[in-house]
Parts: sequence; structure tokens; C-alpha cells
Amino acid sequence: MRPASLLIGAALSATTIAAASSQFSFAWGFGGSAYQTEGAWDVDGKDVGVQDYFYHSSAHSSSPNADTTTDQYHKYASDLSLLPTFGATLYRFSVSWPRVMSNCTQGTIQKGIDFYNSMIDSVISNGAVPFLTMYHWDMPQACFNQFQGFVSDTIIDEFLVYADLLFKTFGDRVQYWLTVNEAESNCKFGFQQGRLAPGYVNNTYQATIDCVHRTHKLHAAVVNLAKTKYNATARGWKFGFPSNVNWNEPADSTNATQVAYADAQNLAYAAWYHDPLVFGTYKDDTIAAFIGNAGNLDAAGTAPPSFSADEQQLLAGSVDFISMNYYSTSGLPTSEEDVVSGAGCPNNCWQFVWAQGIRKMANWYYSRYGIDIIVTEVGFAALGESNLTISEVVVEPTRLTFWKGHVAALAQAVEEDRIPVKGMLIWSLLDNFEWGYYDQKFGAVAVVGLGTSGGSLERVVKNSTYWIADYYSQKNYANPFITATSTNTSKTVSTKTTSSSVGLGGGLTMLGGALVGLLL
Repeated sequence: MRPASLLIGAALSATTIAAASSQFSFAWGFGGSAYQTEGAWDVDGKDVGVQDYFYHSSAHSSSPNADTTTDQYHKYASDLSLLPTFGATLYRFSVSWPRVMSNCTQGTIQKGIDFYNSMIDSVISNGAVPFLTMYHWDMPQACFNQFQGFVSDTIIDEFLVYADLLFKTFGDRVQYWLTVNEAESNCKFGFQQGRLAPGYVNNTYQATIDCVHRTHKLHAAVVNLAKTKYNATARGWKFGFPSNVNWNEPADSTNATQVAYADAQNLAYAAWYHDPLVFGTYKDDTIAAFIGNAGNLDAAGTAPPSFSADEQQLLAGSVDFISMNYYSTSGLPTSEEDVVSGAGCPNNCWQFVWAQGIRKMANWYYSRYGIDIIVTEVGFAALGESNLTISEVVVEPTRLTFWKGHVAALAQAVEEDRIPVKGMLIWSLLDNFEWGYYDQKFGAVAVVGLGTSGGSLERVVKNSTYWIADYYSQKNYANPFITATSTNTSKTVSTKTTSSSVGLGGGLTMLGGALVGLLL
């Protein structure tokens, strides 16, 4: 059973919210990725990516794809103009490698570069700090054809060419860099199981483990390039390695066996991802947990691959913050769930909602690594939302319950536990393409007709988003990313940025001609 002191009520009083002061620093915003949101898959010289090839192949021709998706390639300016209306001051996006480079790394595509220059400028001009994800599963098909992507060590050298272009082109305005999103998912689904692009199949989980090992080395090489060629430290560049983690909680906290199992599971995944990037290698407890992890399937009983002395030197300290993608808790009975999620349902309901999991995960990370934490993804897909009308979507109640619990849990981590969780990036700004599906609606903003032929793609803000904006406007946190005296320079404009907030007391609001929700 959970201690009563860790349970969160659905509502917080205004007095409780206002009790926080600027002694605490925290900022928030939204995220998204190129393939999931941009569309425009073949315009302005864009090369074919593995996602394009995969979803256009005969094996997947009946599956939805992201050829159009939210059409953010053409609508980014109006989308980003929403940020200051919410008081959001962080925005995460990814660069599509095949939009900026042709034939893997043989040439550059100027119109794609121009697009990201404009997007970054728009983020800044709307008072937000850009977080650039270098790789969110969107590789040029040419890279896969030439050397099979993350299956080969060649990916490291080729990725460095791509990274060099990003640093050279965008480094005057981007300080926060996320190298590879969710390495284990990228490796397992794309380069072992073949469930996602590029569809490579190797029927052994050891292939995933080897791929994650390769990705660790790639990350270290990219950070080393930034430090040695671009003077990253002096320029204030910060690097993260966004990793998907479940918090593991024993169903009975007095049961020693369950407690030990939960502890081992946290080590087997969260420490597997981050030990090398902080310490340069794996701690003994991580190795023991990894060896004992039945989830490693055919590789169970073996240690993670080791790093050479030179590799350890590059790896150690190659992250400046823990980049935590959190959605779910494992180990608890369904009776403990705060609200039923629709993520992956009905075939693979993968999200178990327990708000205290995000607080405990942040505590665990800080206890182990002692560095700042940024929640680079957290979000919720409501059950059956794809079957609701747009007016029903706006006021769907379980989403509001999810966010009330999770922002309160993060506030507890910051204010009560004194954990340096510096920011939260909501996944995602928009409902978007979720890797073969449009029925999982994670967006803070609904997109009308998404995934349907002739859909208007009109943006409609969900009521929970206004609740979050109002909550943080009352919190009065100091913004650790933006100060009143800092100046960010864009390619097209020089914009002095300060954090903005909006108090949204309810009522009806019009956005793009559509009626959006009452603040509950």
C-alpha cells in the first residue's frame, strides 16, 4: 500500500499554489518531433527518410503514415505563437536528417536548413528556449541502404558529419541539444524487432543491447565534437540523452522481495541508459541488475558490453542534465492507477498512470547522479479520444485528472524534496502521428481531422492545457532558462526574451474560429 502522505488530491487550493516563490526555479513548455508533426514529406528537396520508405512500402501501404500529419512544416509559425499565450518558455523539436542532408551525408539541402532556421527564430521570438533533438528516428534511407544505420559502427562517423552541420548552422541560437531520442526504443523497434522503421529484423535482444552500446558511443563522440571544435562549454551548450523510463514501484512496500525486484528493475533500465554518460562506465549494482534482468530475454545472464579506457574518458560527464522521458509506473495493481489511460489500447495498453511515479523517478535520478533533471517528455492519451467529437475532446475529464496529479507531483519534487527538476516538456504540443496510429491523442492542442483525408487540421486547445497554464502562472517560479537581461539572437530578428505568463480564469476562448473549452 502507498503511504497516505504520497497520495495527491485532484484539486489544489489557490493558497497552496501561490505558496511557491521565486526561490524555486522551474520552466515548462512543449515538445514534438519532425516526422510526427511536419508532413511535407517530399517538398523543397527533402530526401527520402526511413520513415517515408517504411510506411510507403507494400508491407505497410494500408497503415496510416505521416505524409501530411499536422502539416507543421507550413503551420509552425501559428503553432509557435501559442507558446506565449500559455506562458510556456521551452520548446523541443527535432531536425529531420533527410530534410537537411541528401544521400545520407553527401550534400546539404538549403531549403530544409532555411526551414529550421525560421523555426528556431520563431521559437525565440515567441519567448521560448529551443531544445533541438538531433535524432528522433528520422534517418535518411540512403544511410540505411549504405551501411544499415545503427546496426553498424559506421553510423558514428556519418552522424558526426550530420551533427557538425547542425552545430555550425544552428549553434548560434541553440544551447540545449538532445542527441538520440530513446535509444532502447529506437534500437529495439527499428533495428531488432522491425516493428518500426527502417524495419530491420534480428531475432535476438542482444542486437538491441549492442545497438544501445553503439548509441552511447555515438553520443559521446557528438559531445566531444561540440567541445573540441565548437567550444561548447564556453558557449554554454548543454547536452542530454532522452531516455524512456518507467518508475518501478513494489505493490507492497513491506515485502522485501518486491522491493528488491523494483530496485533492480530501475537499475536495469534507468542506470543502463545513464551510468556510462555520467560515470564513464557501469557501476557494479547496474551490472548485477542487468545480468539478472529477465527482460533481456536471450541476453539475460550476460553483462552489458564494456567500454575501452578511451571511450570511458569521452563518455564520463557527457550529459549536463538527466533527460527524462516519463509516462508510466510498473509493479502496482490496477486498483492503484490514478486514471485509466488509452495509450496503445485496446491491443497494447502500455501506460499505467500513477502521478507519484514521476516524483519518485526524479528523486531516484538525483540520488544516483546528483545533476539537474529536465523532464523532456511526459504526456497522456485518453481512452477512446479518437471517437469523441471535438467539443468532447476539449473537456475530456481524465486528461485533466492526469495533469493535476503530475504537475503537483513535480511541484513536490521541486519544493518539498528539493530535487533540481529544472523543466518539463509536455508531450506533445499537438496531437500527431504516433508511429502507425492516429488514435493516441497526446496533444495539448487537438488537430481537427488529423489522419483523415481532407481534414481541416484546425488547432483547438484542450481545457487541461489552460489549467496547466493557469497553475504555473500562479506558481511564480524563477525561470532557470531565461532571465530578464538575457538576449537571444535570431537569424532574422534580435529578440529580448523574458518569461511570460497568462492568468486564465475560465470562460470561452476563440482559436482559429473554433470554440475551445471552459477551464474546469
